[in-house]
Amino acid sequence: MDISRRSFLKGAAALSGYSMAPFALTLPAGALAAEGDDYKALVCVFLPGGSDSFNMLLPAEGPNYDNYVMERPNVHLTASEILDIPGFTDELGQLVRLTSAMPKLAQMIAQGRATALLNVGTLIEPTDKDNFDSVLRPPGLGAHNSQQDVWQRSWNGSGYHDFGWLGMALDLLNGIDQPVLSNSLAVRNDVILQGQRVAPLELSDGEVGAIEASSQSNTIKDNIQQMLDKPWGSAFYHEYLSVVQEIVDFQSELDALFAAFPEDESIPDTDIGRQMRTVKRMVDAATALGHQRQVFCVKMGGFDTHSDQRPGHEERLARIDDALAAFYDSLAQAGLEQQVVSFTLSEFGRTIQNNGNLGTDHGWGGNQLVWGGPLNRPGKAFGRYPEFVRDGVDARDNKFIPAHSSEQMAATLCRWLGLSETSIDLLFPSLHPDNDNPFPSRYLGFLGEGLPSSTVLVAEDCFVRNGQYSELNYDGESLMVKSGAIDYNREAYLKFDVSNEKLASVRQLLLRLYVVQVGRDASRDVSVSLASTDWDEQSLTRPGVSSAGRSVSEVRPDHSEQWVEFDITALAQNAADTSLLSLCVSVSSAWSDQSHLWFASKESAPELMARLVFNY
Repeated sequence: MDISRRSFLKGAAALSGYSMAPFALTLPAGALAAEGDDYKALVCVFLPGGSDSFNMLLPAEGPNYDNYVMERPNVHLTASEILDIPGFTDELGQLVRLTSAMPKLAQMIAQGRATALLNVGTLIEPTDKDNFDSVLRPPGLGAHNSQQDVWQRSWNGSGYHDFGWLGMALDLLNGIDQPVLSNSLAVRNDVILQGQRVAPLELSDGEVGAIEASSQSNTIKDNIQQMLDKPWGSAFYHEYLSVVQEIVDFQSELDALFAAFPEDESIPDTDIGRQMRTVKRMVDAATALGHQRQVFCVKMGGFDTHSDQRPGHEERLARIDDALAAFYDSLAQAGLEQQVVSFTLSEFGRTIQNNGNLGTDHGWGGNQLVWGGPLNRPGKAFGRYPEFVRDGVDARDNKFIPAHSSEQMAATLCRWLGLSETSIDLLFPSLHPDNDNPFPSRYLGFLGEGLPSSTVLVAEDCFVRNGQYSELNYDGESLMVKSGAIDYNREAYLKFDVSNEKLASVRQLLLRLYVVQVGRDASRDVSVSLASTDWDEQSLTRPGVSSAGRSVSEVRPDHSEQWVEFDITALAQNAADTSLLSLCVSVSSAWSDQSHLWFASKESAPELMARLVFNY
């Protein structure tokens, strides 16, 4: 049966929340113009309090780990408390490790079934140390209530939307004028699932509640039934009874459906585990309910760790590890692991330095986790792990400045769920590329479906030198780049055939280079710029190429034998030739005898040659 918007609003006063129960929203199959079995679901794992995600995901051994230990002398994880994940790196090739409290997640990341999003937070426009005082920033930075609210809404150009981004996503998928009520199942007043037309009902541990009070008291249930058995009185009273009868009938329908899908007891019997059991039952019941899209929100608190942080924080992470891994395994047994994506959400990360009470305080940027679905770049983290230095290049005083917007993360999830590009622009106008201070992309690229990608291997590559060696060509060797004395600069050139790609519509374009060896300098800035396409790898000499534009990333000695990535989206949009893309790679730091590094070429290591990754 369907409950109308009018009758639902009349019955809404009877709705109240259960403690620690999952919210849910669903969309009927008829609401989408899709063919075949196109079921998808999102599960938000909400961690209120501000989880210290920098003690969950942290840099591996090397200079940045040393920074981490120095800034957090009282709460840092030691080498024996960190899990190694082979090949798990950020976009610059920096190794990223996981707390030993989450061994199951570590295994899932290594197997490409989970990933991490680095330094994500609430932003209205791209923000860094240089423009901090001139950009528009979210209200209430560092305040729990404000930041929880901002994470769950989206910026509309002058303020935040009245509704949550997941609720509005279902509004848009269903058609904003079409109410979706009997197929919306939820609990509490979490903003994220509140839409203009979709409205959630209740889920609790083991049951679905349309009238919460009746499920908690037989007396109340009997009184409701007695009221329904006496159909007399005014027209208003008759209308009131009609509304209550609809809700009672709906409850009976839900109870019968829910009973047909028992709990999966392999999911732990913990607070978060019981919520995931209930979510799994709703996923199992999707076909019987006629649901094509389902959205859930589960919650686990206790993350405001101002004092004695480590024991409680790690115990909670272990519970999440157990519950989400078991939930994923349960989905996999049903063949649904690619159709359900789970992700964490916490209002902010913690401060860079620990405080004097063995804890950390409210930060800004933080790391988030994603399980399941068609993940891109298996075994790789998305984003760059920030330099772990108070007031360093990635920080404002004691807080990391987010490198990526929470709305970019949300847009990526909504695009995968089925929203069109037009709907994404309507829901997330802060991400529009025509804004005065635009983000590099609407999306973060971690999900495959909804953000298709393709890879193009380098067609020609070589390196050249300057000064007295400027007429020489170096083809067939590893690609050497260096900032040296007058006659010792080296630059590498790459040419790609992109005639089958769409440079004008690409949302993110990444250049991936494999680092063979790095000189002894602690770090160097490596730049990628546009170059002319009028050259070939066997005759190119340095004077023959001019370059423009630049994308810069840091490369360190610990990046040896790893991939590094450069976001060249903006460069590509300025390319004059849409069939060929030519790039110059150079060291832009001050000259040094030990600034050199070598990248794999198509001749020296064909399996590790340079490549472009197009995300649309």
